[in-house]
Amino acid sequence: MLASITRYVEKNLKLKVNDQKSKVVPIKEYFRKQVINYFKDTDRITDKIARNLLSWKHSGFNIHNSIRIMGHDNKAREALAQYIARCPISLKKNIYEPVKSMAILKQSTTLTLRRT
Repeated sequence: MLASITRYVEKNLKLKVNDQKSKVVPIKEYFRKQVINYFKDTDRITDKIARNLLSWKHSGFNIHNSIRIMGHDNKAREALAQYIARCPISLKKNIYEPVKSMAILKQSTTLTLRRT
């Protein structure tokens, strides 16, 4: 599979993949473009946002491959899907202020007052 992705990357992204270590970067870029295009094609983001995301030099997009899941391991695949689909912030803490056209994230802070 890695060989076929590498061939695709070299052909379509015009990136040369020489050794095992350098294969991660073009595959990461290929996957990032595929995810952004999927969101654009399913009308989750606009063309303008997709172009903006693709223009970022440091996108923050990463591939983590230290844990492998076998194709037949349905329980592990389900756990991974739930992890990926989870919301990165608590929706209970996210408030929209229509008057200000702002989204506000409430953070919990605990203050300890001491009398001296």
